[in-house]
Amino acid sequence: MQNSISIAINQVSKVFGRDKDRVTALDHVSLEIKENEFFTLLGPSGCGKTTLLRLIAGFEHPSSGHIQLHGEEISHLPPFLRPVNTVFQNYALFPHMTVGENIGFGLIMQDKPKKEVRSTVSEMLKLVQMEELRDRRTDQISGGQQQRVALARALAPRPRVLLLDEPLSALDYKLRKGMQIELKRLQSETGITFIFVTHDQEEALTMSDRIAVMSNGSVLQVGPPQEIYDHPSTRFVADFIGDTNFLTAILLEVDDGSSRLQLSSGKYIDTNQTSSDIKGEINITIRPEQARLSKDPNDAHLTGPGN
Repeated sequence: MQNSISIAINQVSKVFGRDKDRVTALDHVSLEIKENEFFTLLGPSGCGKTTLLRLIAGFEHPSSGHIQLHGEEISHLPPFLRPVNTVFQNYALFPHMTVGENIGFGLIMQDKPKKEVRSTVSEMLKLVQMEELRDRRTDQISGGQQQRVALARALAPRPRVLLLDEPLSALDYKLRKGMQIELKRLQSETGITFIFVTHDQEEALTMSDRIAVMSNGSVLQVGPPQEIYDHPSTRFVADFIGDTNFLTAILLEVDDGSSRLQLSSGKYIDTNQTSSDIKGEINITIRPEQARLSKDPNDAHLTGPGN
């Protein structure tokens, strides 16, 4: 089941405006998101990640391309006909309703029997560990508690996919860290596909099964967090994910699983780069945790000023 495809996005583009006001928010994006996966769309503001989430939700429709949910075309279905729910950045709770009433609202709109509504609300309150706040109004609880109510309300109809649009951005740092663990727990316990949008690389690396790094309406790389961190496919990905140092070099030779490079400073170094297809000038990235200091210049591959 883990390998089955939940969401298939095929050559999807989204254009806003016309003529001189035309803006391409997404440019021929293709992705496959697996069932029961915690998948993150990561990138800077304006990269297209929220637009892609809105297309999956049905709040926008693609200018071209196709979106499928478990093999069914949903590109032009309205939101209420998609087994998909969204947790918004501002939670969008009803302040005049209690916690329990907020969680059950969607079920009531679906004309579910009262007994089923009560049972599901109780189940969701237990899931997000808020049974004691069932009768409290949502304008009388904290931001972190409101976030959990929004999650419970979105999970109550048992969607096949849950979309999360930067739901932690309004929380303080300590609460954010706690909610990261909470989200991962909820995803694991419910088995629902989570598609999470964030510009926070630490959130993405901590929580995701896989990450799609986006820039300027395109997907630059898709993979597990460790793979994207250790083997970025472009300079943008390397620079955006974590801290790194860039050095310019020329690949001189590849031999027996290692290679010799010449830095722009003229110094020669050996690396585990094994591709001989690279020609001309290249960029080397050095992560802080990959470096160690030595007092002996003869022991150092790279040298710098010292005391």
